[in-house]
Amino acid sequence: MERSMARCIVLALGAYAVSAASSSGSPRVGEDSNATAAVLKAYQVVMGEGAALFEELGPVLTKFTTVVRASIASQYAAEATTQQDISMLLNTIQQMTGDLTAEKLARGTSVPAVQLRLKLGTRQEIVNPPECLMHLGGIVSALTSAQWYRVQGKVDCAAPYFDNSSCASDVANAIEDLATVVEHMAGAAFDCANYNMACTQSVATVAKYLADATTAGAYGYVDCDTRQHYYREASCNPTALRTVSSLDWSLRKASVVEVVCEGGEKQSSDDWGSYAAAVSAWSSSITGVHGENASHVGVDLTDTAARAVGKISGAMSADAIGGGATTSTRMTQFSAIADVVTDISEALRDLDAKVHSISRDDSTPPSFVDHLRFYARRLPSALGISARSVAELFERSAETLPQD
Repeated sequence: MERSMARCIVLALGAYAVSAASSSGSPRVGEDSNATAAVLKAYQVVMGEGAALFEELGPVLTKFTTVVRASIASQYAAEATTQQDISMLLNTIQQMTGDLTAEKLARGTSVPAVQLRLKLGTRQEIVNPPECLMHLGGIVSALTSAQWYRVQGKVDCAAPYFDNSSCASDVANAIEDLATVVEHMAGAAFDCANYNMACTQSVATVAKYLADATTAGAYGYVDCDTRQHYYREASCNPTALRTVSSLDWSLRKASVVEVVCEGGEKQSSDDWGSYAAAVSAWSSSITGVHGENASHVGVDLTDTAARAVGKISGAMSADAIGGGATTSTRMTQFSAIADVVTDISEALRDLDAKVHSISRDDSTPPSFVDHLRFYARRLPSALGISARSVAELFERSAETLPQD
């Protein structure tokens, strides 16, 4: 029963998505073909057939479940009920894996595990069953949510219900969920199998929060634009606050990346070590710490957050004093959200530039650890494309927005 539960949830949500989609599709003031092209490009990178993030995740999950099963069998024996719960969650993950790929992966697909077994901890290295369970449950939850946005994207990102902002938010939401899957897999690698993947986990966490800020930006494009007939006054303040709050959380986690990735992550392949060092330097840059670790001064997202907070708090104060927000006040919040999304896009483009020259083998890595790192590298790049698509939606209004 548990094997089909997640799939049933996704199918039920998908049915709802189709039934609710009739409210989408209205053209927005000033939208043009450039914005649409950017949104569809992001959709293809994340959800499209071929080399999309969804399809690439399946083989990583297959290796992950094999590693965890082998680890649980060979390490310290947890309580029988805990082992059963872990087994149930692994079965659910394995069942859901087939839905992520164009070619359905059969349960029990053979993967290279001999090398991994040799690296597993001994019986004296005790696995952490409670945290292991938490991470496995987090994977199932995030996969279910990701599939929901994939189903919703098939409605919002295609005729006859195509809608730029809805499609853009579906893509950003999906990236957030996929980053959450990676975050939990890296955490489980430690708590279930004694692998230290702190750098990988931290990179995924930063991507998760930046994706949430991007998602909120796509919502703010609707919620805070008083020129649109679907403008939602009651949602504008929470959406604006969510945008800057998620950006702030990403910066907090970026300070962790700076530390745990600075040494290139021990026992890593040469290309990942170089990438980890580069992302550490980039984290210094976006947090405004331009010391020895920052090879150049890029987009200071700490400054972006401070400016956005100033705009949003000022608008909210005017709202409270005046008993109701004016059009100019709401458009100030609209401007603040636009600034956040644009700067996130620029910061991620900076990261792409920093890692572009790092040589890497694009063949599928044989081990779970290297494969998860390989996949984690793709998250910021895909998110950059997604954030760029949301920024494109705002750019059409630049000439009418309040100036600083």
